[in-house]
Amino acid sequence: MTRPNVLMSTPSFAEALIETYPRLTGNPVSDIGIKKLLLSGEPGVGIPSIRKRMEEAFGGKWNDYLMINSEGFSGSCMAEEYQGLHEVALDLSIWIEDLIDLDTHQPIEVKNGAVGEGLITSLDREGLPLIKYRLGDVIQVFTHPCGCGYPGPGYRIKHLGRLSDRLFVEGISVFPIAVRDIITSFIPRVTGAMRIVLTEPPPKVTPPLKVKVEYGFGRETSQLSALAKEIEQRMFQLYRVQSKVEFVPPEALGRVTKKTPIFEEKYK
Repeated sequence: MTRPNVLMSTPSFAEALIETYPRLTGNPVSDIGIKKLLLSGEPGVGIPSIRKRMEEAFGGKWNDYLMINSEGFSGSCMAEEYQGLHEVALDLSIWIEDLIDLDTHQPIEVKNGAVGEGLITSLDREGLPLIKYRLGDVIQVFTHPCGCGYPGPGYRIKHLGRLSDRLFVEGISVFPIAVRDIITSFIPRVTGAMRIVLTEPPPKVTPPLKVKVEYGFGRETSQLSALAKEIEQRMFQLYRVQSKVEFVPPEALGRVTKKTPIFEEKYK
């Protein structure tokens, strides 16, 4: 009988396992014996509250990684504080070093903290090489050395989301991962599950930004009005965006084993 100790999946699958395993077995998910979590396919590890919940539940360390059309690879290190994804396999492609502005599509300087869309250029593909190919991924680049001591030019990235998912609320640019970051910071008063409710075709959103959120297990409904105001105030403080929180019961939004939907598209 094998005893695997590594889980390689999406963050959504790992979150679903945390909730369903105890209900089905009566035991905590840590009993599985997972010591390393390789979770990719959607944002997650860059959100401190989600990473903390995952590592405490499983009793293991979380690393994330990003594969780019088999052209390149980036992975996180074991630093206690998330340092972003280290650029690995520099001989396969150019990506992080070639940024364009999200709106003008003009080249921008690659410096610490720069945000843009990365263009990928193949270095070893012969049959169908990619030359300054737009992937639609919005990234933030860090150029200062990482405390883990990883060698190389020091480039690291934080994946901020897909360009196609960007919303504009009264001219303010908002990515869903930023909204999720705020919501998950309120765990366990909320479960962390949420949807951005769109009543009109994106990217333009008429304020307030509507967010459907599962309240936490055991929460009294009488407490939800004050909690909604607290979340809405945090959203405005951080992003200057007017929002409206609607609470639903735990697990009302369902659980998936692949990528969790970001939007609830009511305009369709």
